[in-house]
Amino acid sequence: MLTPVVLLLTLHLSVSDGSTCNPNGFRKDCGYLGIQQPECEQKGCCWSPKDHIPWCFFPNPSSVYTVQKTTKTSLGYQIVLAINDSSIGQAISPLGVNITFQTADRLHVKIFDPNNKRWEIPREVVPYPDLPASMPSNVQYTLGVAPQGKEFWFAVQRKVGGETLFNSSAASGGEMSGCICAFKQTVWF
Repeated sequence: MLTPVVLLLTLHLSVSDGSTCNPNGFRKDCGYLGIQQPECEQKGCCWSPKDHIPWCFFPNPSSVYTVQKTTKTSLGYQIVLAINDSSIGQAISPLGVNITFQTADRLHVKIFDPNNKRWEIPREVVPYPDLPASMPSNVQYTLGVAPQGKEFWFAVQRKVGGETLFNSSAASGGEMSGCICAFKQTVWF
């Protein structure tokens, strides 16, 4: 019997696949209501008509966040990211990432602004488990993380069979709100 791995994400992160004008990537509006293709392209922007999203948008950045420092902890990893292209709007830099091995089949990922405390739902409202005192034994998954100096990504695979459960580098670009990434369909949230 395969046990599902629970993966929790918080906050917002933008990534791109390196395309100059990726029509499936993040679209920061570069025009106005009614702009036409010639004027959009004259402004140096990308044009790709789709319903309910900007047709005229700024070119996608080649990379948004890179890994500045990775520290292995007793329960996982602490990672510091830095922005290297702020064309996506007001970006947070540095950005913190805590990856915690909570149980043998649960991993917790928290992406946050280390310089500004944010409001979080009180534990009394939505209880969640305490952190373990030590690394869980018999962990059922492996974690891959981008090396220092590279564009940030992480991936989770089952130890048995190597099945990929989550891979943030598989995103075709876009704004991760919740998460636009590759998930195994049977993973439960």
